[in-house]
Amino acid sequence: MSERLTASRRIVGAVVAAAVAMATIFVGAAPARADSSYGITPYSNLHSTGNTVLFAAHTATYGMELWKTDGTAAGTGLVKDITPGASGSMCSNNGDQCDVGFTDAGGYTYFVAASDGTRKELWRTNGTAAGTTRVSGSTTSVVYGILGAAGGLVYFGATDTTTGKSGVWATNAAGTSATKVYEGAYGSSSSSFASAGGRAYFTPWAPTNAKMYVSDGTAAGTHTISDPITGPIPGADPVEVAGKVYFLAITHEEEASHVYNLWVTDGTTAGTSMVPDSKNALTMAGVNGKLVYSQSTDTGTVTYAWDGSTKETLGAGWYFNGSYLWKGRLYLATSDGNVPKQQIIRSTDGTAAGTIDLATVPTRYGGPSPFSGGTNVLYIGAATQLWKSNGTAAGTVFVKDLGSGFVNGAPEVVAAALTNDRALVASQGYLEGKVFLTDGTSAGTAEYAPAVLPLTATPAPKITGTAKVGIRLSASAGTWAPAPVSFAYRWYADGVAIPSASAPFYTPMPPQVGKKITVKVTGTKAGYVTVTKTSLATLPVKPGTLISAVPKITGTVALGGILTASPGGWAPAPVTLRYQWYANGTAISGATASTYKVASAQIGKKLLVAVTGTKTGYTTVLKTSATTITVPAAKKLTATPVPKITGTAKVGRVLTAVTGTWSPATVGLKYQWYAAGVAVSGATNSTFTPTAAVVGKKLTVKVTGSKVGYAPVAKMSAATAAVVK
Repeated sequence: MSERLTASRRIVGAVVAAAVAMATIFVGAAPARADSSYGITPYSNLHSTGNTVLFAAHTATYGMELWKTDGTAAGTGLVKDITPGASGSMCSNNGDQCDVGFTDAGGYTYFVAASDGTRKELWRTNGTAAGTTRVSGSTTSVVYGILGAAGGLVYFGATDTTTGKSGVWATNAAGTSATKVYEGAYGSSSSSFASAGGRAYFTPWAPTNAKMYVSDGTAAGTHTISDPITGPIPGADPVEVAGKVYFLAITHEEEASHVYNLWVTDGTTAGTSMVPDSKNALTMAGVNGKLVYSQSTDTGTVTYAWDGSTKETLGAGWYFNGSYLWKGRLYLATSDGNVPKQQIIRSTDGTAAGTIDLATVPTRYGGPSPFSGGTNVLYIGAATQLWKSNGTAAGTVFVKDLGSGFVNGAPEVVAAALTNDRALVASQGYLEGKVFLTDGTSAGTAEYAPAVLPLTATPAPKITGTAKVGIRLSASAGTWAPAPVSFAYRWYADGVAIPSASAPFYTPMPPQVGKKITVKVTGTKAGYVTVTKTSLATLPVKPGTLISAVPKITGTVALGGILTASPGGWAPAPVTLRYQWYANGTAISGATASTYKVASAQIGKKLLVAVTGTKTGYTTVLKTSATTITVPAAKKLTATPVPKITGTAKVGRVLTAVTGTWSPATVGLKYQWYAAGVAVSGATNSTFTPTAAVVGKKLTVKVTGSKVGYAPVAKMSAATAAVVK
């Protein structure tokens, strides 16, 4: 999905005065919660990561903890019980600050939680229990909330437990630690944020003369940029458009009148200027390189598009107080301020011609209608109602009213969409909360009820078998109750999950040698709390034992005979085999192949071969063949005639070595030609054609006869005449 939620707030009259007067405006407060078994926190605590929605949810068993869904009941469940027990880690039930601040960076989603139930810290998750961890560095501070991400870093507000002062912190690029980049003089931290060009823009709260800061994630690279402005509005999020940041601020001259204007900055004081004719700007968002903003004028409210040099009127008589960027268009929750509890949903591409009305929807207390887009469906929460849109007026339709069944008044509805166009829908009342899953149809929108009953028997699993490579281990889950309970298995080596090891049995592999094996068994049953139990560890895994065989020698045991070692079957394949030949128990130098040609030095000796098998994770095995018979003494060839050379000793003429008849048949013959007694390189055939290099030299040929069991004999021919051209 290419959508991006664009925060926009209506800053007018008493809202501005109240915001400036607030000592802590970083996050919203959760309403007190009735003693219900399940609830959902305020809007900001639903977060879509594409194919998963993360959310903070309350159960009687876990309290308020991190949950996730893929849009189906089967795919909905607890991610991690960060604070074990019913107290919960993410929000308390007494009205404490409750915005967990879901923010994505580096393949993780960051959020605020308290592992001890009280002190808030920065956490991150990849959607798994094992991948949900606390960020080092946030433990030296009490975290107010997350500002956002810029340049791959996550920025958050916190109070330093050493100095007692509040400030802004940033994680490192890996997301594993955090350092302070700004420290303020007041008791609250920054409450507005934007990202542009890999840098963060934020405004720390101050009673007067607030400043906007820009940061590269280091203290040295954090500086103010807002002079000569008295102060951007803390709490009004700036907006990035075309690499620049737009924000609401007041000048020194207009400080007393509380007249706010739109300003734009490139991150430098020199590059910070007021947008012309933008007095009393209200809300803003970006689309297609333009800033869309509503402004209060002498004749009423007007909504404009600003491209950095000129502005175009998109609509008069209405303003927007909710916006969402989806599929290249900006969707707006708009109001004319005269019709209570009603808004018109509009969309724009940043031009007047491209601004259209989609539907009139209800809204509670004049608040914005929240949006969330999937691949092809945009969900809209409108008071108690859920709507959806495909981007057209005809395709913007009512789905279902989720306001029934609430004791304490009508709820607000908010959705978080998935790439499969399903969504998690929160229906949040003042004292109650419900969670729905939807496929975009009324019939396919149903309340999700989590497991609330505990399993009565959950024994730890036991491992049987020998912890050795190649030997299968089995996991016994024991007897869980009430039956039946479904089990899932996960095997670990020294506490690290073994890939694909999710069966009730596991056979250790070479990488596990020396490590202790455990198994986790997770029991699930509809309507009951899922429980995971871990076995005791085995002894360290021992190397496996190779299956081997005694090698055999084949071939003729005689001088010149070729012997071959047949190793037999070794397993598990592949096994690396090494060979060593022996004569009378002494290793023969260089005889390390699977074949060996019997040399004269072995006459009168018995031969054998040793085969060594090696494989990572297994004990090395050595196997020795039976000895051969004694290598007999070499016999003599009975006929070894002197070779003769036929042909003319002239350059280019072929000479032939005539060997005569050697016996007993068959005798193998080798040839070497010589020129003036020096061997001619490469001349090893029965024929030789003289070249210019041997002109003037006499030629001879040596013939060597060999036969298995016989001593080799070499005979040299008579010399030819000197070679002529």
